[in-house]
Order: sequence, then structure tokens, then C-alpha cells
Amino acid sequence: MGGEPTFVGIDEPESPQWNIDALGPIKRTRGLELIQALRDRTAPGALLHYGQGKWYPGESATALGAELLLA
Repeated sequence: MGGEPTFVGIDEPESPQWNIDALGPIKRTRGLELIQALRDRTAPGALLHYGQGKWYPGESATALGAELLLA
């Protein structure tokens, strides 16, 4: 089991962005939509922090890291 939830695009599950690439056009968009919706629904006004995510061996770039910071 990994250290974080893993999501796979239902409309193109075999795409590299869901399997081996750190980022991809749909992956980034859906990730940002998800974290913003979680904030709006569970912690309105919370600070969204975007930063470097994990960098796995063989990847050319890091994944996007996003987290909610509550006061």
C-alpha cells in the first residue's frame, strides 16, 4: 500500500499520466479541481498550498503536491 490515495482517470485508465508519468494535462486539472472542491466543502477559507510532490525513480519530474492548511 502506498503512502497516499491513488486516482486513475476512468475515461482513459491506460494513459501514461495515470500509470507512469508524474503529471499530465488531465491529471493536473482533476487534481486541482479535487483539492479546491474539498476545501470548499470541508474547510471554506482554508489555505491551499501547492508544492513539490513525491519524486519516484524513473520520473522526469515531480508530481504536484497540494494540501489544505487549516488555522
